[in-house]
Amino acid sequence: MKSKPLLWQLLPVNLLIIIGALLALVWFGSATLRDLFFDHMRNDLEARARLIEATVVNLLRVSPQELQPYCRQLGRQSGSRITVIDPDGKVLADSREDPAKMSNHADRPEIRAALTGRIGMNLRFSNTMGEDMYYVAIPLTSENAQELGALRLAASAGSVVQTMRLMNLKIILGGLLFLILAALASLLVS
Repeated sequence: MKSKPLLWQLLPVNLLIIIGALLALVWFGSATLRDLFFDHMRNDLEARARLIEATVVNLLRVSPQELQPYCRQLGRQSGSRITVIDPDGKVLADSREDPAKMSNHADRPEIRAALTGRIGMNLRFSNTMGEDMYYVAIPLTSENAQELGALRLAASAGSVVQTMRLMNLKIILGGLLFLILAALASLLVS
């Protein structure tokens, strides 16, 4: 009985190893880049919230009617969605929507965290915006530590999701092309 050439004995195993390594690289690389990007996004949104926190607290105390125009103007200038929520979850101001038409936000994960004194964050689809949004909420407190609610900033995450899909596709296609070229070179050598 004639045995298979060595190439045909080793090629299937090597192809499986290469495909497995490529899939692991895509998965690990994507997860790492995604986490890195969202960490950067969280830090940026938190920093923006901290920059306007004192003004929002002051407006809540002195002239709450000025809060909505302030959020609208700042939202346009910064490219962020800005929402101010009271301790019960009622929306007091929003840069993109009429607060009177908005539902109670007390059940949103990032708001729940902020209302308990922590920084909250969440990635989810926004029905209002019609796209994936990344939310960061910080607690709002007065000088005497009275809980005033939460300040939430959001930015579109759609470009991140799209970029990650495109990057994964390029890596997979590049890997497959490399795999085909390696198979062809192996055939030519044998």
